[in-house]
Amino acid sequence: MAGFGNTARNEFRRPAQWNVDFSMFKAFPIGRFRPEFRLEIANLFNTRNWGAPNTSFTSPLFLTYNPGSVDTTATLGYRRMQLAFRIQF
Repeated sequence: MAGFGNTARNEFRRPAQWNVDFSMFKAFPIGRFRPEFRLEIANLFNTRNWGAPNTSFTSPLFLTYNPGSVDTTATLGYRRMQLAFRIQF
């Protein structure tokens, strides 16, 4: 089998990402209108999802995760709450 070096497959995988979102809706039908209250929470338990490890062989931080590499773009980042009111007609 040809390849570069003796590194196993998926050696530099990032840690698993875990995220829980929550939403709650309550509708109040009034005639032909349907007002609705909504509560939406992203990242309910405010868990931190780390970014990929540093894979630069020449770096002194090789294969480390530092707080500066927290991935807030792929996941929703810190907990966010949204309260809304909607009317359907």
